Amino acid sequence: MSTDNYIYISRKRFTVVERCASDGRVIAKLGKGNNIGDAIDIAQIRVDEGNVEYGILFGK
Repeated sequence: MSTDNYIYISRKRFTVVERCASDGRVIAKLGKGNNIGDAIDIAQIRVDEGNVEYGILFGK
């Protein structure tokens, strides 16, 4: 079964969310880091679970 999702990290706010790849809606708010490294660590936890189909996207 396809998960049809990706992780989005805001480079300005360091927020991390899981989004639907088809329509962009937010599936889950994963957290907020104090810096970009923290945000990547938060995203990596979800990736390591094996529940991310399209990887990580860095945005504004």
